Amino acid sequence: MCRTLAAQADWVRADWEAAQGRPVTARLDAALAKGLLATQSPQNYPDAWQTLAETHPRLAQAQREPKLRKAAGQAAAQSLERALRRDPFLSHAYAALLKSAQSP
Repeated sequence: MCRTLAAQADWVRADWEAAQGRPVTARLDAALAKGLLATQSPQNYPDAWQTLAETHPRLAQAQREPKLRKAAGQAAAQSLERALRRDPFLSHAYAALLKSAQSP
């Protein structure tokens, strides 16, 4: 859970840096790494996959390259699907994110 919260803290830092006109890719790469570590926990923790799924689109927006955006969307969809397998109650809350991640 701590790694998930650390990844989400990096989102906040990235948002602040973006508001200051600074690059955010390195901060979001750090969030992605923390999210990946959180998913490797032996505990069944769907929020780790959800955090990872939300990090991918943020990184894609920061990169601004169509090829990278598409790959990030696919990775987001895969992560969110794993979160939904672990906790089906997330489906309503994340239906919009899943739909946007699956669109071309």
